[in-house]
Amino acid sequence: MAAGLAAAALKDIATVSSAGVEAWGQPASPKTLELMQRRHGIDLSAHRSRDIEDVVLDDVDFVVTMKPRYADRLINALKVPSEKVIAWNVEDPLVEGTDAAYERCLARLERFVEEFARMVRTEQ
Repeated sequence: MAAGLAAAALKDIATVSSAGVEAWGQPASPKTLELMQRRHGIDLSAHRSRDIEDVVLDDVDFVVTMKPRYADRLINALKVPSEKVIAWNVEDPLVEGTDAAYERCLARLERFVEEFARMVRTEQ
């Protein structure tokens, strides 16, 4: 959801991609697909997760994590410069699995992405 929102918000100035710390090529969940299409007209049906270790991190301007502990791993284990890492605190809606959890997650991501896009545009 975060990458889909960011790609839409920054489509004219940035390339956005998605990777995770425990990603094995899975598609987005059906609830994610439906919610993103219904609320934002964003089609994530082609999305497949990929592992952060498959990304050339030297080539990115920012890495946004969904949990602070992931930021620590990026900085300490993968040696990403701390100034490139932005840590959000977002609960994975799959854990609860309810429509309400997905709605809460999306609402939080909408706020974070809006702030992030404003920051990126300011730095341009």
